[in-house]
Amino acid sequence: MNDDNFPNKLLPEQGIALFHELLDSGTSMHEALLKVIGRWSAKEEVVNDIQFRYWVSGEAFNWELLARRLLLSTNEINSDAALDQLLIEPFVLPGGDQSMITHLFSPQKYKAHLNYLYGVMLEEVIINVNELSAAKEILSQLSHETPLDTTYLNLYAHNYEDFIKLYQYENKLNFEEFSCLYDYQEFLYWSWKYRIRKSTPEKIAYDTQTGISYIWNLSNKK
Repeated sequence: MNDDNFPNKLLPEQGIALFHELLDSGTSMHEALLKVIGRWSAKEEVVNDIQFRYWVSGEAFNWELLARRLLLSTNEINSDAALDQLLIEPFVLPGGDQSMITHLFSPQKYKAHLNYLYGVMLEEVIINVNELSAAKEILSQLSHETPLDTTYLNLYAHNYEDFIKLYQYENKLNFEEFSCLYDYQEFLYWSWKYRIRKSTPEKIAYDTQTGISYIWNLSNKK
C-alpha cells in the first residue's frame, strides 16, 4: 500500500486505519507504529471512557502511550510484549541511533519526543538509580538520610518534601499525592527542567550518562 495517500496530520480514526493497513501490507510493527505516530495530530482523546493525554506539559510527546493505544486497537498483537520490545529498540533509547524517528517525525515532534525521552523517561531512571545508590549507602551506614531525601538532595539540592512544596508553589498546585501517572510525569518533566537550570554542566552530564548506561545495561539483558 502507499501510505503517502494519507494526510500528514491524521485524526485518530485515520491513524488507526493506517496502522492496520500498514500491518496488513507487511510493514514491520515498529515501522508501522512510528509512521502513524509521526502523523498523529490529536494531543488527547477519550477511548472507552479512558482519557489518553499524549503530551506532557504541552512540550513532551508521550509516544509510548500512543504506541500502546495503537497496539490495543488490534487483537492480533500482544500489546504488552510488543511495547516491551519497542522500548528496548536502539532507535527509541537515549543515546541510540534515532535516524528512523528523525525520518518519520517532523522537527517539532522529534524535539517533543526528545523532551519526553530525557525529561520524563530518563529523569525517572536517574531518580531510581540515585535512590538505589542511596539505599546502599544507608545499609553501609555511610548516610543517615532516607534514600528518597538523599536522592533529591543530590539531584535537586532539596529534600523530597521541600522539593514537592517548591513544585506546588511554582505551578500553583495543592495536593497530598499524585492522582494519576500523567500528573507524576508532569512533575518529572518539571524536575528535569529545574535540574538543568540549577545544576552544573558537569553534574548534568554525569547524571545523564549514569541513567543512559543503566537503561542500556537493562536492555542488553532482555
